[in-house]
Amino acid sequence: LSAEPGYLHALGAKGVLISEDITKDERFSAFKEMLLSINVRSLVDVPVFDSSGLAGLVCMDSPEPYKWTQYDINTLKEASANLGLAIKKAQIEQERKEYESSFNRTLQNLSRKNAYESIISSVTRSVHQSISVQEVFEHALDSMIKNIDVHSTPKYRYL
Repeated sequence: LSAEPGYLHALGAKGVLISEDITKDERFSAFKEMLLSINVRSLVDVPVFDSSGLAGLVCMDSPEPYKWTQYDINTLKEASANLGLAIKKAQIEQERKEYESSFNRTLQNLSRKNAYESIISSVTRSVHQSISVQEVFEHALDSMIKNIDVHSTPKYRYL
């Protein structure tokens, strides 16, 4: 499409491009042969927009010259608008999922940080309150078990 600026200009200017017969329409000169090779002689093209701009086209075509009715054109415009809204909704949903995932990772990191801070605080209090190194190790072990999701009991040995 970028090879034919007349086509894009016509599409952008009117929001719909109608050709009853592409063999007589200069806007299609660059790709007339390609369209005829796939049995397209008459067409209506309506742009579909998403959040970032032009996302695609909704098209109706005919293998013969055809005078499109206002009903045909309005139906295609409505389909294009609905498709654009569906694409925008899908993009918003994707962004929401990405933000939710990022939020959950941040929450997990904060939870982990909070658990580590709790262990450090608990061990620090134990050091200040205990006389025995053995008590400090036992208190640290208890604190780790309470604050970290462990699948087995941590072992320690004081030498």
